[in-house]
Amino acid sequence: MLSLSLQYLSLHRVWWYWQGTKDPAVVKYFQDNFPPDVTYADFAQKFTASFFDANQWADLIAASGAKYLALTAKHHEGFTLWPSRYSFNWNAMDVGPRRDLVGELATAVRNRTKVHYGLYHSLYEWFHPLYLRDKANNWTTQEFTKVTDFLY
Repeated sequence: MLSLSLQYLSLHRVWWYWQGTKDPAVVKYFQDNFPPDVTYADFAQKFTASFFDANQWADLIAASGAKYLALTAKHHEGFTLWPSRYSFNWNAMDVGPRRDLVGELATAVRNRTKVHYGLYHSLYEWFHPLYLRDKANNWTTQEFTKVTDFLY
């Protein structure tokens, strides 16, 4: 699976240890190196995908002998690699690259290769307010599930 997202390119799971499990060493690192009010979202603008060339990726994937490609188009942090009116300005078109990375790669793969193109799309989001509410309620509520059923 190919992961091209804020999670993998900018922080590579550090965000989970910082905000999810609150690992003391990671929390201390953030306290020592960033302003006290820094958020995970503050890092999105640093994800520019400036070296991403969909045609080069398509050619490389085909040259590897791959028959299938599954791009991580939305991971658990909720950032989508395509323009999305449901992601609340948390997508690659509105912040960071300001590009439709899913669409660019889809076009390149379909036009330049025989590779089957697919997407991995995580429905849940670890830091979505409704998900956090359900978690705080020990999963006795399902507010986030109701929203994702509606959106997707």
